[in-house]
Amino acid sequence: MVPLVFEDWLRPFVDASELIELVRRVVADELEVPLEALRDNGSLRKDYGLDSVAAVNIIFALETKLSVTIDVKKLASVDSIHDIRELLSKDELMPDLQQVGRR
Repeated sequence: MVPLVFEDWLRPFVDASELIELVRRVVADELEVPLEALRDNGSLRKDYGLDSVAAVNIIFALETKLSVTIDVKKLASVDSIHDIRELLSKDELMPDLQQVGRR
């Protein structure tokens, strides 16, 4: 699997579906779950074993790859890939993510 990396200058030109794919890859890598096994609305805690350390690692990886800052206090509400998408769009970091359909 080739890692997706978006430079800050490139971010406005990246399709929202590519950003969701990046989120899915980061989550799959951190939780050591096959990418094809992830469901966007599946519980990261119950279904995939997300703990607080993994959550921080996922957010840090997304911040690094997308050149954004995410409020760590908001992690308590994150339990799915869909929640991560919502978190990014609520923070107005990636408003186009609201347009992407759910899997």
